[in-house]
Amino acid sequence: MKKTILTFVMFLSVFTMFAQVPQAMNYQAIARDNAGNVIPNSTIAVEFIIHDSIPTGNAVFIEDSTKTTNIFGLFTHEIGKGVPVTGSISAIQWGHGNKFMEVKVNGISMGTTQLISVPYALAAGSVGTNVSFCARNAGSITFPAYIWTTVPFTIVDYNNGNSFSTSTNNFIAPISGIYHFDAAVTCGNTNTFFVLDMYVNSIMTREAASGGIGNGAPASTNISCDLFLNVGDSVHLEFNPYGVLVSSENYFNGRLTH
Repeated sequence: MKKTILTFVMFLSVFTMFAQVPQAMNYQAIARDNAGNVIPNSTIAVEFIIHDSIPTGNAVFIEDSTKTTNIFGLFTHEIGKGVPVTGSISAIQWGHGNKFMEVKVNGISMGTTQLISVPYALAAGSVGTNVSFCARNAGSITFPAYIWTTVPFTIVDYNNGNSFSTSTNNFIAPISGIYHFDAAVTCGNTNTFFVLDMYVNSIMTREAASGGIGNGAPASTNISCDLFLNVGDSVHLEFNPYGVLVSSENYFNGRLTH
């Protein structure tokens, strides 16, 4: 039996609709056999699987569909409108972790591809417009000297949209828009200079510095800013003291404003 190989292009359309959020993604593919020959005018069984976090992660969505290729071997499908097996498109948390799609044709896996972007309407529909979080630390944190260290947060007071993770200390934008962020690190020994940076997709975007005033009194360094983020952009904080410092009052807040 010949193994079917797919050559495919994924079209993730952005819909402008206000009455309802479309719960589907447009998909096109050309079916080929293991010799690379196009499979025209044939009926094929297709299964779509969306994995969470990693290519072999938990299947948060599975649906089946029977398609017929045209004279060129091309078939189309609206993912989300097939025969449901597991989950639904509307229930997928697009803004929380990576998503990977696996396609099977006639029961044979054709491989797994990361979904780099999804339609704006789908992402917005999964989280709404109430995106906000408030994270802080519990207890003191010792920061080593002259080393950029990701600021850890262990307590999340609220996390609307499930977009902040204490395991990575990253905020992942679930939808595109303008976000406001407030962040601060407070240290008890300000005889040492220290710097706080905010990173977007591992690129330093905002910076603040404090300390070094010589009286040993507590001092804070603060960042307050507005940033435009695309779906999937990540934001985190890094701290670098010019001597070993202990902090006890750190926070990182953010919310979607527009």
